[in-house]
Amino acid sequence: MGESILVSGGTKRLRKEKVAEYVLKSNFQLSPNNPDIIEIDIPEDKRTIGIEAIRNLIKYANTKPFSHKIKWALIYNADKMTTEAQNALLKTLEEPEDYLFIALETRSEELLLATIVSRCKRIRIKNSFENDQDSSKEYIQLVDLLKMDVGKRLEWAEETAKLLKPEIINILDSWLIEGHLNILATDPKFLSRIIKVRTDLDKTNVTTKLALEYLVILL
Repeated sequence: MGESILVSGGTKRLRKEKVAEYVLKSNFQLSPNNPDIIEIDIPEDKRTIGIEAIRNLIKYANTKPFSHKIKWALIYNADKMTTEAQNALLKTLEEPEDYLFIALETRSEELLLATIVSRCKRIRIKNSFENDQDSSKEYIQLVDLLKMDVGKRLEWAEETAKLLKPEIINILDSWLIEGHLNILATDPKFLSRIIKVRTDLDKTNVTTKLALEYLVILL
């Protein structure tokens, strides 16, 4: 069940969005302080990702999930791993635990060891990726909704409720990605509220209009 993916090409923002998309599609909740996800990046005072960070990942990978059925390990700027760190990661990539999913993000797979690349499912983002964005991108972004007063938000909720549920869920998914990468760094409450409404829409018979009104009032 476990899998390792490598996302390359495109822009930094698009690569991170693609990683977040894969996490969400696995029915995994992106939320602050989630014990079942580890995110590794270049330390602020360093230029590389060293072997200690990978050893921490391996230790994390060898323990079973705490509150989910799976665990995620995300490595941003994977090409900045030292050769020693990359070699240390090889076995975990080749034989991940059944519950472990790993995502590496890099501007170019050529910057990684060939042995790392060969052990991952490769996902290349084209520079023209913007033209292939999910249709939910045609709708309002979360950052724009948050600028509206309550009256305008309720008008949006009433109009959006006319869409099919899968379309609305796509919008909420795009908000989760947007929020995880940006807004939620300052207000984690946004994420939990969006997740609740998304789950209700997907798993229950809740009225779409009431669910969206509840969400936009609380955001």
